[in-house]
Amino acid sequence: MSMMNTFIIHRVAPEDVSFVKRVTGGLPPELERRLTKLETGTVIITSRVPIVSFPVLVKIPRRKIESEIGATYVTSFLKEQA
Repeated sequence: MSMMNTFIIHRVAPEDVSFVKRVTGGLPPELERRLTKLETGTVIITSRVPIVSFPVLVKIPRRKIESEIGATYVTSFLKEQA
């Protein structure tokens, strides 16, 4: 996403805050303080594109349909092979 100059920032570790501030060109102090405390499913979207030059705090809703990508059902697979 950085190639598009748009950043979707989830909760970060305290040692990564300075990096986030540097690559985004800075955030308002209130959002800077929240970087390490964002709830699961909450992101900060910011961009260096002039049209959307202010950061937005967004709450992403839970999925209605759970993804099965990456799910491994070893016992079911072994039973089918027997």
